[in-house]
Amino acid sequence: MAVATITGTGLNLATAANNFTISIINYLGVITQYATNVSRSTLISGYNVIINEGDVTIRATSTGVCGSSADVDVSTLALQSYRPSIIEPSTFGGSPDSLGLNSGGIQYVIGEFTVYSYVDLLDFSVTHVSTTGAGGLPATSGPFLPPTLEVTNDPYSITNALIVGETRNSYVTDESLNTTIYRVTYTPTGLSRDVTYYWVVNI
Repeated sequence: MAVATITGTGLNLATAANNFTISIINYLGVITQYATNVSRSTLISGYNVIINEGDVTIRATSTGVCGSSADVDVSTLALQSYRPSIIEPSTFGGSPDSLGLNSGGIQYVIGEFTVYSYVDLLDFSVTHVSTTGAGGLPATSGPFLPPTLEVTNDPYSITNALIVGETRNSYVTDESLNTTIYRVTYTPTGLSRDVTYYWVVNI
């Protein structure tokens, strides 16, 4: 949550627009009315509007005889408190991904989350948090090579991003359930979400 101060200019004349409705438009284009009957003198002095993640535009529309409107882009300010949305994992405890012993270079989806159209996917990083139950694999890594973990666009959705990883070249056979936790961080704010990935290794 952040506060944007909008200030009206050119409203000093008696014939200037007056009685403004303040609306907020989010990244999906949904318009929400924030306030009504905001006077031009209030706008001249500066009017505070609370904005949240996903908000893109503040719109002030006058309802007087001389009707007019103006938009202010607040997407950058809204992102000051942004963190990844809750991540939907691609696997669950009862249905882990099955990785081949020597099948390196295969890309798996780890999870999916909602992003805003104006968010740069290069501003996300994916790191390994922990792995348990992995026979012979270093505890500092996981089933995927760290340099290939990334966030990318979901080709079937304009508002979703995928966390993907490329498999190693070889594994130790381990048919027991392995659990790896990865962390997705929006680097400009440092805020993050974790996702749990379940996997086994075939003989």
